[in-house]
Amino acid sequence: MIRWLGSDQAPRPELIDSAPDDDSDASFIESNIETGSVVLARGDRRITLAWKKGDDSRRRALPAGSYRLRTTRVERVDKDGTRWFVSLSGPGGRKLRIATGKTNRLVIDTAVHFKGKVKRRGHRLQLAMAITGANGRGLSIYKNGKRVAVDYKLLDAKGRVLARGRMNYG
Repeated sequence: MIRWLGSDQAPRPELIDSAPDDDSDASFIESNIETGSVVLARGDRRITLAWKKGDDSRRRALPAGSYRLRTTRVERVDKDGTRWFVSLSGPGGRKLRIATGKTNRLVIDTAVHFKGKVKRRGHRLQLAMAITGANGRGLSIYKNGKRVAVDYKLLDAKGRVLARGRMNYG
């Protein structure tokens, strides 16, 4: 475990939310995220790259080298003001190689994957569900700052409800 300034917690990641003017020696990253952020790890260093809708530039400057994608946050605000965000984290973050003097593209897969399984145990049903993001990474969905629970309904072949409920996850 690394201890920083007598604390058990690592320092906050360095935030990069804009890019300097063109510099041929700089390395850049741009993403398909309209609003949101990613946290990249390089050794003990953590860097947050952030984007906001309407930014003049989609590029963010960072030192060249090898990084691992740790977390992703993709945000959206509906016309009625409802704020949503999807957060991805956990093992399986892909490795990135940022080349010197180039603009490197980081495409974030924003798909939400649902997997369900039902087993019969006598007169009982056992329901298992997995909600994941890209590469099986942990995923959470938030609406107005609160995690969204998943409502489910299990139907038989005739459309009768066998089970229903609400699943909290994450």
